[in-house]
Amino acid sequence: MKIHMDLLTFLNANGLAQWQSHLSGKQIEDLLGFNEQDFTEFGWPLAAINMLKDALYDAKLPGKPVGVDGYSSIAPVGAEISGYTVLAILGQSHSGGVYKVRCPHTHKVAVIKTQALSCSNERPQRQAFKRDVAALKEMVHPGVVAVLDHGEDPQYGLFYIIEYLDGETLAQRVLTTKPTTAQLFQWWGEITSIVARAHKVDVSHRDIRPQNIFFRAGSDQPVVTDWNLGLPMRPPEPKSWSPLEIKTFGSGIFTDVYSLAGLLGWLLTHYAPMVLEGSAALYLEATGKIHRSLPEVLRRSLSMVRYRPGNAGELLQAIRNLLMESAGTPSPASSKRQRCWPAWAADVGEDSYRFNGRWWADLLVKGIRYRMRWIAPGTFIMGDALEEGNPPHQVILSRGFWMGQTPVTRAFYGAIHSSDPSFDFLVGGPGHPVQAVTHLDGVILCERLNEMFPGMDARLPTEAQWEYACRADTQTPFWCGNSLSDIVAHYSREWGEQSATSPVEERQANPWGLQDMHGNVGEWCADWYAWLGDEPVVDPVGPSEGDDRVFRGGGWLSSARYCRSASRGRLETSRREKFMGLRLVIIPPH
Repeated sequence: MKIHMDLLTFLNANGLAQWQSHLSGKQIEDLLGFNEQDFTEFGWPLAAINMLKDALYDAKLPGKPVGVDGYSSIAPVGAEISGYTVLAILGQSHSGGVYKVRCPHTHKVAVIKTQALSCSNERPQRQAFKRDVAALKEMVHPGVVAVLDHGEDPQYGLFYIIEYLDGETLAQRVLTTKPTTAQLFQWWGEITSIVARAHKVDVSHRDIRPQNIFFRAGSDQPVVTDWNLGLPMRPPEPKSWSPLEIKTFGSGIFTDVYSLAGLLGWLLTHYAPMVLEGSAALYLEATGKIHRSLPEVLRRSLSMVRYRPGNAGELLQAIRNLLMESAGTPSPASSKRQRCWPAWAADVGEDSYRFNGRWWADLLVKGIRYRMRWIAPGTFIMGDALEEGNPPHQVILSRGFWMGQTPVTRAFYGAIHSSDPSFDFLVGGPGHPVQAVTHLDGVILCERLNEMFPGMDARLPTEAQWEYACRADTQTPFWCGNSLSDIVAHYSREWGEQSATSPVEERQANPWGLQDMHGNVGEWCADWYAWLGDEPVVDPVGPSEGDDRVFRGGGWLSSARYCRSASRGRLETSRREKFMGLRLVIIPPH
């Protein structure tokens, strides 16, 4: 059977966004019966074929116009949902819809997503919906669509309002820009990291696919939209982006893992996950070139629930492990591990910390060890509302680095420098942090290390690297939560309460294995001090000149406020203060 040329010509000219309002039910049924050769003969790329079939399959699902327990599931254009006027229907499901609306107060355009209530499950639905909406509101991140309002409409049920995004979907971006494999992995990693944050607070998306990932105009940051919050009214029909078991068990975190694995498979092969499921041969060639184990990881993630990673974070870690091996950075799964470790390492290993910080390498100078931990590249929100000159803003760090597990000790500093500035204060032994160092002292220390180990690139960290490592994938004032304790940090509850430093390995490490990120000594950074903006940045290094250098972490004299992850200090480069120390980073070669 061949496709009618006029119909396919229209689709080819107008793209996928316009298909729904122009196809009759009979045309949808006909198109679902066509094979790939019918499309490819007309010049359609495989990705477009699969996206079209997925959309067509959604359109033919039964029961979409039918209300449930007295609720209308679809609102027509011009209708009002709790005062919000429907301008356009953006999508529909078994129990609700997604609409472009106008706000009654601001008259701005927004998006509303509705969900009909089931009389048999009404109370748990409301409770779960409110809990998920509250959790999504707390996920302040440029990759999470902002929730503006929520409520309940007597005709259309539960609803929440989100910002209207002017841009394009992931599907459109992939089809029109032909991104590199590295770019595809970066997008997928950012999307999966966002979903992993939701899974930590027991919120699942339930409908992850390329049409529900957006890019704002002019931005390269993927935004996850169309969250299905609360309890589903009834198990949805299986589609090409969700596993068959949802008809029996419903949807949740385990279906998100399936869809995220399927999303990566689609990005690399342009096959939807239902096609890939159980058939590794279809994508073995494309994904096996990246890593021989990648097809198997995807196959397991698309198989039965008990074989899948437990959540998005575990899936992300599994994929990152493979990419690290391919890039020649350390991974426990590599059969050639010793060739992956840095040449300067006297000893190497791994322990039970999360993906970042799990691998360590010891730097040895004159018998004195200084442990470094591997911090992989990533994206995070830097700054907070309390810190002047450091408002919340997105930072992308495109290169990984080794960071000192602790501040530099007096013993390690003395093994490199002939003099120890801490001696003047007569406090602490060799395991205490070196103190009273100037910024220039830190620079000289790095230069001497680089001379001792040819090819090494030891530096003071940028303040973006420092805060990224300190936060360890958290967004609270401290990596340990909203308050500080003596278990985590050596600091003063009131300014000057403590009289000296403490040994560097006494306090609890953060989730990436780093100790004393809060308190003990202030830590010099490479950046000149300047007020930071709120725009997204990539690999920031600060201004090229200035009067003062940045330091981070507070110190033993500091109160908790000045030990926060986002707190910044400033000092002249030659200033020698007794609360100042340093921590090293080593940048691996490209």
